[in-house]
Amino acid sequence: MTVYLNLEPSTELKDFVSQIKRNPHYKSKGFKGNFPNPSSLKSKPHQHLNIIIEQAELLIAALDDPSRYTDCLGILPTSVDVNTIAKIFATDILQFSSEYPDLKLLQDSFL
Repeated sequence: MTVYLNLEPSTELKDFVSQIKRNPHYKSKGFKGNFPNPSSLKSKPHQHLNIIIEQAELLIAALDDPSRYTDCLGILPTSVDVNTIAKIFATDILQFSSEYPDLKLLQDSFL
């Protein structure tokens, strides 16, 4: 069992990404970056997984280079800004995992 005690947000996100990618509900094949139909997301929560992975990987890259967010935010964020966003996102992934326990996303994790 993995226990996270004040780890860097990138460590949490990288582990979450790895676990989600190993999950049989995650299907990256054929994903073109389009957001799934909002009406089907409640009945098919696994459709969130591609978006979660895509955004987590962008955020992990931004942890190494915060300037990647300049175009999105309109300002140059500090590493503290990006780390805070990463921590919030990791918490959101944990919440999503607990809201949809049938997906069994993060079986080896808790904060």
